[in-house]
Parts: sequence; structure tokens; C-alpha cells
Amino acid sequence: MSKFMINLAKFITWPDSTFSDPSTPIKYCILGTEAMGGVLDQAMEGKNAKGRTFNIQRTNVADLTTAKACHVVFISVTDPEQLAGVIDALDGLPVLTVGELENFAQYGGMVGFYGKGRKIALAINKKRLESAGLAASSKLYRASTM
Repeated sequence: MSKFMINLAKFITWPDSTFSDPSTPIKYCILGTEAMGGVLDQAMEGKNAKGRTFNIQRTNVADLTTAKACHVVFISVTDPEQLAGVIDALDGLPVLTVGELENFAQYGGMVGFYGKGRKIALAINKKRLESAGLAASSKLYRASTM
């Protein structure tokens, strides 16, 4: 899963105003229960996407102020109602919402991962992604099942 999270940033374009300068890191926030442990930190160490390093931050679901300042938010919750609240709070912001909950993209998330091990598939909510001012590579859309 961590490999997918790293590569995801390579296929997304944020509005120019999202980053203060060309060296600003891509800020990944993990919101909710810690699903990936330190695996994501280790996998992203020394890696970059589009010349930008990664900065990882963890926060709880109630801290939406922190989430709004992120570039990518991995939403790790199991309650669909709680998920909907987080997604609604981030609606329209240039924040890529990612999750593993079944039907994540149908709930309004932008990129949902599902499957196990090496057989992970993507469901992309193109409408929600583009309404946030984000653009995705056609390669990412081709990989989507939605």
C-alpha cells in the first residue's frame, strides 16, 4: 500500500497556488486510526514525486484544520457517517482524499484503494477530484475501476 501512496503523487497535479515554492514538500496526512504504522514513513524516506519530498503527519479525525493544510489526506475510518463528515469538510479544497473503506469513492472520496496484498485496485471519483482543482494523469484514470 505504501508504494501506491508514493506513486499516487506522481499522477496528481495540484494548482500552482497550493505550494509556496518549488521545493515545498508534499504533505501527507493520515487522519484517524493508524492503518499503516511506520511503514509509510519508511517507504517514503528519501523518495520524491515531481521533485518534491514527502512530509508525513498523523492527526485525529476531529482535527480537520490540520487536514485542510495537507496535500493528500489518507482517511482511516470505518464509520461511513464519520467518513462523510470528513469528506464534506474537505470538499472544494485542493486536498486529495484517499482511503481503503469499501465504496470510499462512492462516498465522495477521490481515490479508493481496495483489495489485498499486491492485488490492489483503484476507484477514482473524477468529479470530486476535478471539483477540488486537482488533475489526474490519464494513466491513473485508466487504472481505475470506477
